[in-house]
Amino acid sequence: MLIKHKFFLFFFITLFSAGSQSVILNKEEAAKADLTTLQDEIELFKSISMGIALSIAHCEGNDSCALPMEEREVQQLIDTLEARIDSLAVRQTEIDDIIGFNKVLSAYINERDNYSIYIERIRSLVISFGNRRNLPQLGDDPDFPVETAINEELLGYLNELSLFEDEELKDDEDLGDTEDLPKIEDINKSP
Repeated sequence: MLIKHKFFLFFFITLFSAGSQSVILNKEEAAKADLTTLQDEIELFKSISMGIALSIAHCEGNDSCALPMEEREVQQLIDTLEARIDSLAVRQTEIDDIIGFNKVLSAYINERDNYSIYIERIRSLVISFGNRRNLPQLGDDPDFPVETAINEELLGYLNELSLFEDEELKDDEDLGDTEDLPKIEDINKSP
């Protein structure tokens, strides 16, 4: 993975997380969090999701693209989302606001499904990139020896050009055109 893409994704995530003042909660915090805190976390997951979707869209159809994230990184986010869903299912009887609870639970499920789709798209891109890299390029013949492909006549001509340039290009000092220029000693002595 290219470092600049990781920095871009990190900056993107940091920008959105700093703007919303939310973070991905650890298990203990999530188990005790109220619905507002969980909604803030969902917004962060949505921001990350948007960054992943844009990165994948950029790489689709782009042969020279390197994905800024790996499948395992997205899988870690899915695992976190599934832990939230399980935690909410356990806490369901403790919550007073059933409508808010259902919105939060469905948002986590929706984000988990989106991330699962991203994993499938990443896998298809990796397969596609692998197939493109393994395809022989136009004019490539793996059985054709490289040594015989060198055009000896062209190589000789290029060598003659470099020899010609070396002989013809000389400094002004070698040509004797420096009589009218002041000498270095005179320049150093002047105030």
